[in-house]
Amino acid sequence: MATQARIAAGPGEMMGNAGSGILAGLRVIEIADERAEYTGLLLAGLGAEVIKIEPPEGNATRRIGPFFEDKPGLERSLFFWNYNRNKKSVVLDLDDGRRREDLLRLLGGAEAFVDDTIQSFRNIALSLIGSVPSFGLDVLKAEQARLEQRLQRFGDCADAMDIWRAKDIFDAEAVPIMSSSDFIDLANRDGDPRYDAR
Repeated sequence: MATQARIAAGPGEMMGNAGSGILAGLRVIEIADERAEYTGLLLAGLGAEVIKIEPPEGNATRRIGPFFEDKPGLERSLFFWNYNRNKKSVVLDLDDGRRREDLLRLLGGAEAFVDDTIQSFRNIALSLIGSVPSFGLDVLKAEQARLEQRLQRFGDCADAMDIWRAKDIFDAEAVPIMSSSDFIDLANRDGDPRYDAR
């Protein structure tokens, strides 16, 4: 427990919840810049738990614009937000020997490690696909049924506002301007099932 307490939270909360997916239950550690953040994004979108390791000053991509409301800042990079959604963030100063031990502990509990090379992406993709539980015809049929159910409910929706209205969210127009904590609370109160067909 004391070891966990030493790991600081990331410079900012990364929003998003891809929900369960084909890689659900698998952990990926990412130390990447703009060349490889997309790899982690894809894996997170498929359900993997992606933990992004950032230096104390924040990842360099937090300084890439454009910025929210055109005001630069570590928490305002739209580039960073886009490529790091559905990820967790942990700050580790890898120049500190104790933090390197924390990194080794994280890597020990992970199925894959993402860094900044194309070969790394290929290796990770092949490795994770090989560790996915059975994905046969029955699972595909169940996924198709789930997709058809969602299309029946939301197929006529033109945008996210229509979806929020269809979900009977009070004051749907306020959702885009909610604070991240209010949005997460709303998402957690949402009664729709979050599952895949496996």
